[in-house]
Amino acid sequence: MRLGLAANPNALEGSLKTWRALHRAVTKRDIDLVLQTAKKRIENSRDAAVRAIALGEPKEKGKSGKAQTRTAAAA
Repeated sequence: MRLGLAANPNALEGSLKTWRALHRAVTKRDIDLVLQTAKKRIENSRDAAVRAIALGEPKEKGKSGKAQTRTAAAA
């Protein structure tokens, strides 16, 4: 979720709408709607994260001065 929102801050509004919808469904104890809404939130989060990763990670300079991915820098 965080990766997707960080990559696309404009998605925050949609995320808040589905969060409120999920809260309303839980309050109503509508299990089918809870599951449907939760599934939608999970799918949206996954898709946003995949898009963010597909755009590529920012490069960082390591000790050698060569650019490397964050994953390599963390290792």
